[in-house]
Amino acid sequence: TLDGVPFVCKVDRIDTTDKGFVIVDYKRRGKKKEKALLNLFSRHWKEGGDKDYQVPLYVEALRREELRPVVGFVYIFLDFKNSGRIERVFLPWHKIEEHLESALMSAAELGRHILEDEHFEPPPDPPCTIGRWCAFRHLCGK
Repeated sequence: TLDGVPFVCKVDRIDTTDKGFVIVDYKRRGKKKEKALLNLFSRHWKEGGDKDYQVPLYVEALRREELRPVVGFVYIFLDFKNSGRIERVFLPWHKIEEHLESALMSAAELGRHILEDEHFEPPPDPPCTIGRWCAFRHLCGK
């Protein structure tokens, strides 16, 4: 739980380096890539832009399992349909740490709001409706 709110994380891969742990997340092409790149804890967290809580929640999950220090997060983008290219984007710890605690508080607040609200309005075409299991499907009815 995060401040009393249950969260479940499924990390794609955790690499061990001589300096610590690196979280690895695989993405396929398209909108997932764009959203992942927005999540690089850049100005969006400072300016109140779209937030993706994947990085802070994964880091917190590793911290709670005593997998420390986390030295970075890597997105690996796979585009086997079009170019066949594989791209890697590395987010170093200092970029994560800059907004980590405020992001975790924001995630807990959002989770609490979702759980306490009698009617939760999901975004149009949420990714959980595309053949994926979602622990909160009972809240949104999708």
